[in-house]
Amino acid sequence: PLPRISVGCVPSRHTVPTTRLEQPLVQGLMRMVAALTVDVLNLLGILAIQKGNVIQMVNGMVGIEEACSGVRSFQSTLMTAYFLGEFYRFGFSLRVMLIAVGTILSFVLNIVRTLVLTGVAYKMGPGIMENWHDPVGNLVAVAAFGIMVILTWFIRKRISLPLPSRTAGMKRPSIKYLQPRRVLPLLVLILLSYPAVEWWYRRNDPGETTGPIRNVDWNRVGADVQFQDIPPSIRAILRYSEGTKALWTNHGSEHWTVYHFSWDEGKISAFSDVHNPEVCMPSAGFSLVETGMPVNWESDGLELELNSYGFRAGGSATYYVFYGIWNDRLEEPIPLTRKFSERIRNALHGQRIEGRNSLQIIIQGIDTMSQARDKAYDFLERTIVITAD
Repeated sequence: PLPRISVGCVPSRHTVPTTRLEQPLVQGLMRMVAALTVDVLNLLGILAIQKGNVIQMVNGMVGIEEACSGVRSFQSTLMTAYFLGEFYRFGFSLRVMLIAVGTILSFVLNIVRTLVLTGVAYKMGPGIMENWHDPVGNLVAVAAFGIMVILTWFIRKRISLPLPSRTAGMKRPSIKYLQPRRVLPLLVLILLSYPAVEWWYRRNDPGETTGPIRNVDWNRVGADVQFQDIPPSIRAILRYSEGTKALWTNHGSEHWTVYHFSWDEGKISAFSDVHNPEVCMPSAGFSLVETGMPVNWESDGLELELNSYGFRAGGSATYYVFYGIWNDRLEEPIPLTRKFSERIRNALHGQRIEGRNSLQIIIQGIDTMSQARDKAYDFLERTIVITAD
C-alpha cells in the first residue's frame, strides 16, 4: 500500500503454533534493525524516520524484509556454530559461547547490510537498490561464515582442550548403516511416496468437471484504472502465478488500490494467508484502529467474504482495508485451512487446493467504515465475475 523499496509481515490468530512463535520474533528483529539503522543514519547526518519496519528518507522508503531481519542469517549462523563446535569437539560452555557470538554477529552484520542498502538508496536513488540487494546479502553471509571459522580456529589454537577419556579406546565408527541393503529400501520408499501421494489425491477427483472461478473484471471499475508493476522481490516471496496491482481515483477524493493474486494448481504458497493486512500494514508503520464486520458478497449460491480493517499512520486519514482469500476446486470449494488440524483433515480426505485467489482493497478518502464497506461491496458487485477454468 505504500511506495517503498523492499530490502515483510503478525499472522492471524488461527495460524499454526510455530508461526505464532516465529512471527513475533521476525517482527521484533525487523523493528530492532530498523530502529538502530535510523539512529545511525541520523548520526551520519541523513534524515531518516522509522515507521514500523519501514525507514523513510527524503527520496523514498526502505522496507526491512524478513531476509534482512536477521532470521535467516541467524539460522545459518546457528548451524555454522553448531557444526564448528561438533567438528572441534568443544565442550558445552564453548559451544554455547559460539552460539551467543554467532547470534550477536548475525545481528550486527544485518545492521551493516541495511545501512549499506539504505546508503545506496539515499545516494543513487531507490531504483538502483534492487541491484545491490542480493550481492550485499551474499557478502554478509560469507563474512559471517568466515568470521565464525576464524574465531573457532583461534579458540582451538589458544585453548588447550583435553581429549575425552575414552577416545583412545574407541573403535572406528561403523558404516553398516550405509550398506546398500539398508539404503536401497529407503530410497525405494522415498521414490514410491510421490506416486502414492498423487494417487491419494486423484482418487476423489471428479474428472474434467470444472467449477466456478471468481476473477476481477477491471473494465467494470468505471474509472481510469492504472496498473503498476509488482516488484520481483514480492513475487519471490508470495510465489503467485498471476498478480495485479490497480490504482484509480473516484470523485476526486477517493483513492483506491487493489491487489489481486492467484495461484495455480501445485503453486499454492504458504505465505498467501500469512501476508495479510494484520501483518503487512503494521510492518509499513500503520496502526490498526478499527475492525468492522466482514463484507459478504454472494452470487448464484457462491460466497466471498472480505475482512474489514481501519488503519492509520500518525495523524493521517484512515485507510480502510478489505481482504479475503478463496480456494477453487474442480467441483466444490475447499474451506480455507488456517489451523493445523484443518490441514490434516483435508489431507486425510484427499482434498487439495486446485487454485487460490486473494483480493485486497485499500480505500483512502472515505469518512466512516460503514461507507467504506458499502463501497467495497459495490466494487465486488460490479467487478467480480464467475468463469470456468
